[in-house]
Amino acid sequence: MITSRVIIADATCLILLSKIDLLSVLHDLFEDIRVTPEVAAEFGDPIPGWIVVEHAPAAPHITFDSRLGSGECSSILLAVHHNSSIILDDLRARNFAKQLGLTVIGTLGILLHANFRLSEEVITSFLRSANE
Repeated sequence: MITSRVIIADATCLILLSKIDLLSVLHDLFEDIRVTPEVAAEFGDPIPGWIVVEHAPAAPHITFDSRLGSGECSSILLAVHHNSSIILDDLRARNFAKQLGLTVIGTLGILLHANFRLSEEVITSFLRSANE
């Protein structure tokens, strides 16, 4: 269950939802969505005005798995800083975030949380986008 006021999104979520023209679902569900500059760069498209781009503060006490990307690491740091939920799809990143006590949801979970009716066409498009 997502209960935090702020939610942090990783690039995969933005990319997948954008590819199926459902990026606005985030705005429908959450009033305060944040990404790091690393995530914004990975997303590649302009970040909508309703998403805040914020630098993650340093956290020297956290040692990251070297297999995690800079977007995932910075997103996790930002979520720790805000004590917020985080949207992650990468299994290693999800497990690491959970070890830090964060509430984690994936992109598909966001769509289900929105009570979005997942038609066969949307599911196929989503899965195709996830494999790219």
